[in-house]
Amino acid sequence: MIDPNVLRFLSDLARDSGKLFVLGKASKAEVLSEARASGYDFDEATFDSTMWETEIKLAERIGETFDFSCSMWETMWGKSYLEYLAKVVAPSALAAFYSEDRA
Repeated sequence: MIDPNVLRFLSDLARDSGKLFVLGKASKAEVLSEARASGYDFDEATFDSTMWETEIKLAERIGETFDFSCSMWETMWGKSYLEYLAKVVAPSALAAFYSEDRA
């Protein structure tokens, strides 16, 4: 299940470059702790399932399989995985969900 709160947390994180830089080098536990401290209520399992399902759905939307040949991975080069999620995946997913809600 995709939890929009995970996507909102990442999107908010993308707007704070200093915090994103620091957390990009942190453990997942530290990132999740920051999410809780920022008022977001989700656990590691929810975070993981949200990100995997989101990446799979976004790949499907562009007509690709989510594997190592997926073009979305090209947008990750030069970024931490967290930065990729915050700056590429979360905004794309929120835009997709928003457009689906409006349709």
